[in-house]
Amino acid sequence: NVSRTLEELSKLTGRYEKGDRTNFLFYYAGHGETEKRASEIGYLILSGYWESDKSAPDVQAYNMGHLSRDIREKIHSSHQILLIDCCFSGFVTKARGNVNENPQAIYELWKSKAHAIVTAGSEKQRSFESGEKSIFSGTLFRALGGESESMLADVNKDGLVTDAELAAYLSSEVPKQFAGSKLTQTPQYHRGTEGDDVGQFLFIPRK
Repeated sequence: NVSRTLEELSKLTGRYEKGDRTNFLFYYAGHGETEKRASEIGYLILSGYWESDKSAPDVQAYNMGHLSRDIREKIHSSHQILLIDCCFSGFVTKARGNVNENPQAIYELWKSKAHAIVTAGSEKQRSFESGEKSIFSGTLFRALGGESESMLADVNKDGLVTDAELAAYLSSEVPKQFAGSKLTQTPQYHRGTEGDDVGQFLFIPRK
């Protein structure tokens, strides 16, 4: 249950009252579904959903539209990033944001709180696999150095990957996997641009 887990994490992270210089990464790789109500709603699918009669999706699933708000409100951390790999994941957010290649500006942004979201595709797209491996997650791991010592998403070669660099890399590389196909998948990106959440989430390589 996502709501219960976030409540438990809220208590655990409560020791960091102001969330100063603490990172929180939420990664979901699984199934996503939609349901038409007054408007269309995207859901993260939880255990037991497929065995249920699906009459109460808010019990057996989690409304994607609530995820960013709930994490922002419940988790005590100054820097947050949500990485969502499922069908229709664009319901979590809308895409916007640019790569900032100025290292000094990056460090300045890091001093501010950050809340960033990167999804596998738009609210209308499915998340596809190649063989039995997710195309989005596979590209994500390569971007952050999962298969080598270098982080491929480090555009300006400063030894760091910002959320904007990661999103730009995924937005460029994931669609290439569908060359020559009628299928498509376009990662989406959103980073806070107002108030307390204008900072960058930084990935730093292990030494």
